[in-house]
Amino acid sequence: MKTLILSDINHNNSGIIPYALRFCQDINSDVRVVHVVDTRDNQGIYSAYSASQNVTPEVQSFDEIIRKETKKSEDYVAKHVGREVSVINFQGKIEHEVIVGQLDEIITRECSNNDISLLVMAATPEGDDWSTTDDIFYLVAHTPVPVLLLPSGISYTKPGKAFYVASPKEQTHTEVEKAIGFTRSLNIPVEAMITDGNKEQRQFIKNENDWKTVAESTTGFHVIDSTDEMSIHEFARRKDAGMLLIFEKKRNILQRVVNKSLTEKLSAITEIPVLVFYN
Repeated sequence: MKTLILSDINHNNSGIIPYALRFCQDINSDVRVVHVVDTRDNQGIYSAYSASQNVTPEVQSFDEIIRKETKKSEDYVAKHVGREVSVINFQGKIEHEVIVGQLDEIITRECSNNDISLLVMAATPEGDDWSTTDDIFYLVAHTPVPVLLLPSGISYTKPGKAFYVASPKEQTHTEVEKAIGFTRSLNIPVEAMITDGNKEQRQFIKNENDWKTVAESTTGFHVIDSTDEMSIHEFARRKDAGMLLIFEKKRNILQRVVNKSLTEKLSAITEIPVLVFYN
């Protein structure tokens, strides 16, 4: 297994790197860390003479700004990744690279071309690594692998159990089994949390053999009466969940102007890592 970590390292802040590397150590995954110098965030200040690469005094050209940002990022990434690898005595293969370009294009390409099984990144966009808030949800919807979203400043504790947020109205039993199977491959037990637990839904689960099999294949089975993010978060917190699993429709993630997806709503409020599957 190989995990791609999208670096949010910034100067003296190691971001999600400590958590992400410890998590990868526990699931026996090799790691590729990618830090993006996003050209959209480093446009430089062009003068009237920029076409000839001459600039006014004290104003840097675009190429000079990119060169400096790249060198600075390479130093920070080597420092923070190297330190964490040493602290935890990381046993798997690890590589890191700073790449110049557009973040969304680079990460979707990386996930497609490097035998990646999982993408790990910050749940809330911060600092110089994000051009727009849309980037994070574009990545969730377009990368061909599950995405683990980590809350800002989270300290690592090995996930004791994960809660799958399932809705029989939205998902097939095959989709649920896929998510449960992937999470089990990480040696994390899964409990099912069925949302919108009205009488009709409860009867549906009871009668449908496929859904009944899914429920019985988990280590626990719970039904809650609400689909809103606060109810899900509070229930998971009371049950000491180490991770939340969501299977989100791609259209729900991308239609942010119309209505925020459950992924976005949960990511904004919870201190629990969220693992997102989509179709």
